[in-house]
Formats: sequence, C-alpha cells, structure tokens
Amino acid sequence: MMYGLLGPVEVRTDHGELALGGERTRCVLAVLLLNANRVVSTQQLIEATWGDHAPATARAQAQNRASSLRRLLRAAGDGDDPLVPKGSGYLMSVADGQLDLQRMDSMVTQAEVLAGSGRPEEAGVLLRQALGLWRGPALDGLDSLHLRTVADHLEERRLAILERRIELDLALDRHADVVSELEGLVIAQPFRERLRGLLMMALHGSGRHAEALDVFRRTRRQLIEQLGVEPGAELQRLHERLLRGGGAGDELSRQRRASLSEESVPAITAIKPAQLPVAPSLFVGRASHFRQLDSILPKSRDGASPYVCLIWGAPGVGKTALALHWAHKSRDHFPDGQLYTNLRGFDPAGTPVSPAEALRGFLEALHVPARHIPMDLDGRMALYRSIVVDRRILVILDNARDAEQVRPLLPGSAGCRAVVTSRRQLDGLLATHGAKPVMLDVFTEGEAVDFLTARLGAERADRDQDTVEAVAGACARLPLALAIVAGRAAAHPRFSIAEVHRELLEGRDRLDALAVDDPVSDPRAVFSWSYGALDASAARLFRLLGTAPGPDISATAAASLAGLPLRTTQSLLGELTRASLLVEHVPGRYTFHDLLRAYAGEQARVLDSESDLREARHRLLDHYVHLACAAALKLDPQREPIALDPPRAGVVLIPSPDRSEAFDWFVTEYQGLLAAVLTAGDGFEVAAWRLAWALATFCTRQGLLQDQIAMQETVLEQAARAGDLVRQALSHRLCARACTMVGDQEQAAHHYEQAIAMYDGIGDRGGAAVVRLGLARVYEFQKQYELAIEQASLSLELFRQREDGRGQAMALNAVGWNHGLLGRYEEALSHCDQALVLCQRLGDAYAEAGIRDSLGFAYHNLGRYGEAVESYEHGLRLFQQAGDRYNEADVLTHLGDTHQAAGSPSLAQAAWRAAIAILDDLRHPDADRIRGRLTG
Repeated sequence: MMYGLLGPVEVRTDHGELALGGERTRCVLAVLLLNANRVVSTQQLIEATWGDHAPATARAQAQNRASSLRRLLRAAGDGDDPLVPKGSGYLMSVADGQLDLQRMDSMVTQAEVLAGSGRPEEAGVLLRQALGLWRGPALDGLDSLHLRTVADHLEERRLAILERRIELDLALDRHADVVSELEGLVIAQPFRERLRGLLMMALHGSGRHAEALDVFRRTRRQLIEQLGVEPGAELQRLHERLLRGGGAGDELSRQRRASLSEESVPAITAIKPAQLPVAPSLFVGRASHFRQLDSILPKSRDGASPYVCLIWGAPGVGKTALALHWAHKSRDHFPDGQLYTNLRGFDPAGTPVSPAEALRGFLEALHVPARHIPMDLDGRMALYRSIVVDRRILVILDNARDAEQVRPLLPGSAGCRAVVTSRRQLDGLLATHGAKPVMLDVFTEGEAVDFLTARLGAERADRDQDTVEAVAGACARLPLALAIVAGRAAAHPRFSIAEVHRELLEGRDRLDALAVDDPVSDPRAVFSWSYGALDASAARLFRLLGTAPGPDISATAAASLAGLPLRTTQSLLGELTRASLLVEHVPGRYTFHDLLRAYAGEQARVLDSESDLREARHRLLDHYVHLACAAALKLDPQREPIALDPPRAGVVLIPSPDRSEAFDWFVTEYQGLLAAVLTAGDGFEVAAWRLAWALATFCTRQGLLQDQIAMQETVLEQAARAGDLVRQALSHRLCARACTMVGDQEQAAHHYEQAIAMYDGIGDRGGAAVVRLGLARVYEFQKQYELAIEQASLSLELFRQREDGRGQAMALNAVGWNHGLLGRYEEALSHCDQALVLCQRLGDAYAEAGIRDSLGFAYHNLGRYGEAVESYEHGLRLFQQAGDRYNEADVLTHLGDTHQAAGSPSLAQAAWRAAIAILDDLRHPDADRIRGRLTG
C-alpha cells in the first residue's frame, strides 16, 4: 500500500487507487499521514480539519471518519491494520517507502551525501527522482486552513529542491541546458531572488555575460518599483563579482555554489541545531532523577516510551541544572540536534515568552529563513513539526509557566523528546501528553555535603566535616543557596569553614524569612554573603536594579538609574555578573534571578533613603521618556511633539535613532516601558503620561491595543486627580483610538466626547480637529455614515483654519471614504484625490497609505479593478514600511475582495490568508470575520 501527499491525497494498492470519500475524510487521512507513526489525538484531527469552526458534532464526525478509513485500509491491506485506536487518538503506521513525502526526504538526504562526497551527477539524478514524486500541488483539494499552511511549506521545499538540482547542473557546467528552464521559473516566481541568481550564473556560464547583468538590472528595477526594496545582499554580491570577474566563471561558480549550499533550507541539509547552554561545571547527586529521565530515551519507533518529561519543584532546587546535565549526557541519543528556550514563566518583572516567540527561535535555529517563518502560531507550529518529523531531536523547555505555554512547542515526533522544567506540576501536561513527572526537592544531606566538598576542595572540607554539614543545613540544602555560599568561600580561601558558618548564621539572625513561593528555603542570608562582598558602588547599583521595572535593563538605563557615567556603570555591571548576582542574558542587557531581584529591592528599601530612591526612579524615567519620545517621532515624523523638561543630571542618553533603529528600540525596551507606566506612583505621573504618549504609535502599529488602553486609563486617572485638562484630553483621545480599533465603539465615543469638551474648554482647535476626525471613525463603524461625514467635515474646517496640511488630507480622506460607504463613489474619488495631492506635497507616506486604501475601495466599486489593485498594493507597501500591521491586514482584506470580484479567487484567498495570519498574531476579533470569506 502506497500513500501520497505530494498532490491530491491518495492511497494506492496493486489493484489501483482507493476511493477515500469526501474532503473531510481526506483531511483526516492527511493529518494522520503527516504524523505517521505517532499518536494523533481526536482533538488534533478536529483542529486540523475544522479549525475554529468545528461543529458540535465534530468529535463524532472525526471518529466516524477515522473508523471508516480504518475499515477501508484494513480491507485493502488483506487484513493488515495500519490505523489503530491508541489512547484518546489514533496511530497510523507507515513503513519506510510507503509515503511519498518520506521517500522525497530520504532521496534529498542521500543526494546531499552524494554531493558532499564529490558525486554531483548521481546527486542530481536523485533530486530529479524526488521532484518526480510530485503529482501536483501538495494536499491539493483540501480547504483546511491548517493543511493549506502545511501545503505552502511543502511547496517551498519543492522549490528549494528544484533550486538545489539546478545548482548541481551548474556545478557540472550544464549552464546552457538550464537557461530556458530558469527563465520560466523566474516568470512564475518573480520575487524569488535565488532563482534570479541562478539564471545570472547560467547565462554567465553560457557566455552571455551582458544578459546576465541585464537580469540583475531588471530584477532591481522590479523590486524597487513593486516592493520598494533593493535586491538582497547575496544577489548584489553576485552582481559585483560578475562586473569584476568577466571570464572568471569557474571561481564564481564555486563561490556561488558554496554560498547557496549554506543557505539551503532544512528539508535539504538536515540542519542540526545545538542550542544547549553550557551546564554548570559542578554537578553532584540526583542519580535517581537521572534514571527517571533515562526512561524517556527513544527505545523504538513505536512510541512505547513517554516522549515528554516534566521536572518540577521549588525555585532554586536545580531544575535547569539537572535538565542540562542530563541533556548533555544524552546527546548521542539525539543525533539530529538539541533545541533550548527559557520560557521565563516566573519572571516577576516581565511576561512569559509566548509559544509563537519560542517557535520563531526554534525555526531560526533550524535555519528557516525569516521570510518563510509564518506570522501565526498555528503556521509556526505546523512548520516546526514538519521539519522535525522523523528526526531525533531533544527539546528543552526551561522555566515553563503552564501547560498552554508548552503544548505548541512539543515536537510530537516519535524520535524526538522534550524535557520541561517548571515550578508547577502542570497537571494538564501530565493528563494530555502522558508526561513523566520528575519531582525535584532540595539536596539530601549527603548531596549537599558532596556539593560543598567538591566546590571547597576535599582537603579544606575534610578539616572540619561537621561544620561543612552545618553550613549545608544552614543553607536549607537549597542548591542555589549552596552555590552562592560555595562561590563566596572559594573566592576567599583563607576563610575557615567555621567563619563561613558564623557569618551565615549572623545573616540569618538579621533577616526575616523571604516571602517567596518556596516554603522550605530561606536564601536571603546566602544572598547577603555575595552582596556583602561587593564594594559600595556595586552594592548600591545592585540595590537600585532591584527597584527598576521590567524584566531586564540596558547598560545605559542602568547608568541613568545610578546617576553614573556609562563606562563606570559597565564596570560595576561586570562585577555584579562575576559575583553571580546578575546575568548578562544578551549582550548589553542584564537581568536577575527572581529571588535575587526581590532581595535587591528589599535591601534598597532598607538601606537607601526614600529621596534617593525617588531621584533614581526619576533619572530612569527621564532616560526612558527622552529616548521614547525621540523614537516615537522617528516612527511618525508628522506627529505633533509634546513638551519635555531637560533631563536630570546623571541621565545617560544615546544618539537619536533612525526609523528602523527606533522600531527595534521599542521592541527591545517595550516590557520595561510598559511596566514603568503601569507601576508609576505618586510624583511620577507626568513621566508616565509622556511614556504612554510615546508608546501610542508603536502599540497601534503592532496591535498592542489592550496594553495601550491599560496605559492610557492609568495615566488618565492620574491626570484627572491632578486636574490637568491637557493631559486628560490627550489621554482620552489616545484611549478612544485604541478602543475604536478593538471594536469597543461605545467606549471610544465616550472618550472622544470627553476629549472634545476638554479641548473646547482650553481653546485647542487642533486637538478638537483630531478628536472630531476620530469620532467620525466611530460613527463609521456604527454605520452612521452621514454623521461620520459631518464630523469629518467639521474637522476639515478646523484644520483649514490652522493651515494644517496633513490634518486636511486626513479629513478629506475620511469624508471621501464615508461617501464611498454610502455608494457615492465619484464623490469619494474627488475628496480622496484632493487628499492624495496634499499628502504627496508634504511627503507624508503614512497618510498616503490610508488614502490609497480609500481610493482602492472607490475604484473597486466602480468596477475599475485594475486601478483598485494598484492602489491597494501601493498602500500595502507603505503600511508595511511603516510597520503598521493592523492596517496592513485591513488593506490585504480589501485587496482580497477586489481579486475575488475580478475573478481571481486564488489571489483573493492568498490575500485573505495573509490578513488572517496578521490578525491572529494580534489576537484581533476581525480574524474570524475574514476567515468566513475563505469558506463563504
């Protein structure tokens, strides 16, 4: 029996093709085959077949279809039963060579081995055979969103194999033979730069040097005109070599083949990630826990052993150390690599890593090009599991918060294993995935003594074994506490063990119990040891860092917090890092273990005066405010700036970033900025308001709308208490905008009305004009288009009085758009054309993007589909350049509508899927509305 996924889903026997039934049955079979030789739960079948639109009878339908397939396959296999129920799901057994996808992967792997051993001719033959397995588009005819995502990635793999086969042809000097083929491929894939590069190589090798250069010129013109970007670095380097090299074809071919081979996608080169951090150099005990972990090692391909292990226990007991030591010890069992991520599930100053973010890191480690990584969680999950299928990879998921954070990251392949560490037992993971629990407690007495002995040296420890045991007891046998004590003692070899014990006991007498979720540990005295060894400047910085908001901090922000020069601060940060009181988790950014953060903050409240702490907080907020406001104006240069006070003495600033750097700065600093706004207390209200203002554009364009609302409500309440109408009006306005975008028009209208009253009260016509324009948007969403036109027209008049060109353009666009919604398309064109002229005169690309969307809508409804598509695509590029993901999705939706009306359903579906992916990533409710277009 042979199974096929590389085309329509099919099953063939010696007697011909089996009649599989309807689309849903073929969806079920496709999911089972994509997960061959591992259990697929009924819930997985439901999600992959129906997505978010599963009917109430979905479970019964899925089970009925699986049972029907089981009967069909058993009958066709002369009594063999390849599909069997297993637990709460089904196991589809597929032998080597039965599934076309597996055969393709095997051929590609063999081809790479042959190519690497200097046999390109044989490698090319195998790749041709692999490509010959395709009978059409993968999973053809299945309309499941999940499976279409898988199909898209399979198509990407097919193209990559095709490119690799052509590279081998070029290596064999068959340049002229592939020119015609490449010219056709370039027409079909106009923006795939690798194909363009191969065509340039083929033409050059055929002696058609001028034509090769012309390919680059045409490519560059097309990319600039249609996408607004330059060719990639690799294509530009190839062009430069051609310009320089002329006849140096052999050397150029060799260099190009090498670089292309390095860029090959995971399906071709079987990338072996090696993400395991270095395990702590000293590890003792835990023998029984090692045996429990060994029980999950792959023993066979039948899924007999558990494939998930959960190490759980209190903070500081050594969960990560155990996981890493076992992982390094077991590397030979996982020849295809190891993946690792710290999920930061219990970081008190930040947010846990989302599954989508963690998957992106895994896909990057597997060398998936950034442009091929899906935006939505489901797409990333599908690609990840497709890549690791039939491989033996170990996945370490460290510091997980809950089962929901973990489930999308589990590989699910029979040969892969996952080790999860968490402070919680994660009962959900134990129930749904049969995870093997490994409960970790503090060291036994013997392990604690062995640990100290190993760190202190046997000779030193043996001189006073009883005191070593007492030190271990004083540390509550907590591995984290023992490591700090041992590090301190090792750094001072002249100290006797008795002195170590005496200081530790004195520390315990001075300190109360630390309020953490570990009922058996008291590490505060231990922390005081390392802290007490610091010089005064490092100790002060350590304390102040404990008061800073956010999960981590940059060196410049730390310098501002301390009021010290950057170079001095960097030296102190290095001292804290070497003392294991701080971690430089990425270059230039520092964070704490959560217990150390709590300890540092407590010490600051005990030892530093209230005025010193407030001054430090003011300096940090000044640092954030000045950089955030500068970055905000880079993201939106047309935005009216707010007044800032000069930074306090001691504040360290960096040069003003360009637009790209500004966006990256917001991404890096976002969690700290958000925490700074939401935790600002008395005396910091103005700084918090300025930060919330600065974050508004970034939050809007990234779809962080609930955060935006939370910040604006916080600063609005503070401004109301202070009776500050200016701050209140602006916060009402920004809050209203976010409410509009999340669909809460009633709340948006309330905020806009409050803002209008306040702007009228202080005589600010510019502010009133902006608010009336926003209120027009609310009326638009409420389908009160005449009222929307009325408000937009009032806004237009106010902008004209102020001679505000950008405001006039936006108001004209709003008037035109609402005329279009009323069916007055010629009037819409007239107003929007006027708006376009104004914003082009000002060079305002962002405003132009919205106007292009409005023009596209009018052209669409006038039946001028070509002009509509052109307008939408122009606006789409501008929104993409601005990083405005919400409006990018909006324009993609409209573009899909036009393609559908113009008779291009495949282009329409592609645009809608792209919009849905963005909105799902933003968790926006509009995604479901647009998803209905795919099934409508």
